[in-house]
Amino acid sequence: MVELHMPTDCPKLVDLNLRDLKLKILHLGITPNLEKLSVWDCTDMVELTFPAEFPKLVNLELRNLKLTTLYLGITPNLETLRLSDCIDMVELHFTAECPKLATLHINDNAKLRTLDLGQTPNLESLCLEYCYDLEEINAPAECLKKLLHLHISNCGRFTHFAFDKALDLPEVVSLSELRLIAYNTGICDPGNTWPEFLFTCYYNENPDSSFGNLERLISLGFSARINVDSFSDIICGLQCLRKLTLLGGIPEAPKNLDWLDCLEELSLLSTDIKTLPDSICLLKNLKSLELDSCLLLEKLPVDIGRLECLESLILSKCTLLQDFPNSICEMKRLKYLELTHCIRVEKLPEEIGRLEGLKELNILGSGISHLPYSLYGLRGLDIIGDIWLLELCGLTPMRQSNDFDDEMVCDI
Repeated sequence: MVELHMPTDCPKLVDLNLRDLKLKILHLGITPNLEKLSVWDCTDMVELTFPAEFPKLVNLELRNLKLTTLYLGITPNLETLRLSDCIDMVELHFTAECPKLATLHINDNAKLRTLDLGQTPNLESLCLEYCYDLEEINAPAECLKKLLHLHISNCGRFTHFAFDKALDLPEVVSLSELRLIAYNTGICDPGNTWPEFLFTCYYNENPDSSFGNLERLISLGFSARINVDSFSDIICGLQCLRKLTLLGGIPEAPKNLDWLDCLEELSLLSTDIKTLPDSICLLKNLKSLELDSCLLLEKLPVDIGRLECLESLILSKCTLLQDFPNSICEMKRLKYLELTHCIRVEKLPEEIGRLEGLKELNILGSGISHLPYSLYGLRGLDIIGDIWLLELCGLTPMRQSNDFDDEMVCDI
């Protein structure tokens, strides 16, 4: 059997399951009560024709077919659509709104080029895997408001994108967080100053909110070109973000960081950033700033001390960093300061003793060979450093900070 043409009217057909057949063509007639349709491993099927309307269809699963195009008719009750291993499918069309579609999973549809979610206003779970040719996702913010789970793997620029609106985790109720890892592919468009990147993205969002951030982040993987301006617009346009981590070979920091007015934690890890934008100094709610293994970073903004709420400043393995601005002494709430393995930082500001709230200073492996006199007036301060430095400065090491013999802690 290579063709199956259903009768004009099948009023009692509720469940149709076709598997491992040699069908090339399937024409479904009028099936007003069909609720579930499953077509699996009909590897020769090149044509699947639906009736204009599937009024009661709830579940549709197509796997391992040779279809190149799929047109969904009117499916007002469709809740689940799963398409997998249809490696020749180039087009998927929702010809009418699917108001009840909650689950859309598309896996191993390598040639699918575009996906329009404008007709799926109540989508809750979206999974896209190994759609290598996917170039565009139209995902209006209003169609993602109810999305609880998003998983993208090996599509566009995304090696992985994970989003879970964890309704049952109280610790994330007030936290919107982005962790973005950039991989430099070594390919550069002649008209672009930025190299081509692949991204891994982890995003959490306040369960009670929908800020339109997903639409922005999805565009990172599928827009025509990413450069410093578009990257900055996407990242700095995220609403109500409280924690941001950027990791990998990003050559420039987002320019308009001051737009992230809710940001409390910022981490830049193993980036290729040479300087930080002055806009970082306007993050009035920032409590933690971490710069780790930013090997090309040469200096901090002169006005970094304007971060009046900062409690933790971590600078680790920033081996080209030299300048340590005096304005750091304006950070009245700073409790923790780390300069580990910043080998070119040779001195601290003489007025660092103005940081009356400072509880721990870690200068292990830095280029510092002298401690300012004002530092000795900070009672209760723990200083972590090389034993030779602490003894040179007249401090008595009290204990080892870990298992390394040359790393000690002293109390003032």
